[in-house]
Amino acid sequence: MMDLYLETWKSKKKTGNDFCACGSCGRHWEMFAGLPIDSQPCSYNGCKNQATLGGHIVNENYPEGYIVPLCDACNQLDEPFQVHGNTLFVSADLSITRCDEEEYEEYDEE
Repeated sequence: MMDLYLETWKSKKKTGNDFCACGSCGRHWEMFAGLPIDSQPCSYNGCKNQATLGGHIVNENYPEGYIVPLCDACNQLDEPFQVHGNTLFVSADLSITRCDEEEYEEYDEE
């Protein structure tokens, strides 16, 4: 498998809070990465901001995409970008990483 950080990505707009049962891309990333999103730097290569949300990113090789930590500003950009090499990618393919209500409730109580 190719290193994902070498790929060129684009932010997928309007994924929304109903991405899956967990309620947001940020919570989805936190559940599978096991870290708080705001403890991460923005994944946009060259950005120095802290992440504030989970951004759904896609490209032609990965049409389902991944969720990565992004800041608000970088999540709104329209141009393609690369992510920095320390990024933790969480699959946005819900056939692999779909949260169900029970998992979400357990996570939310911690």
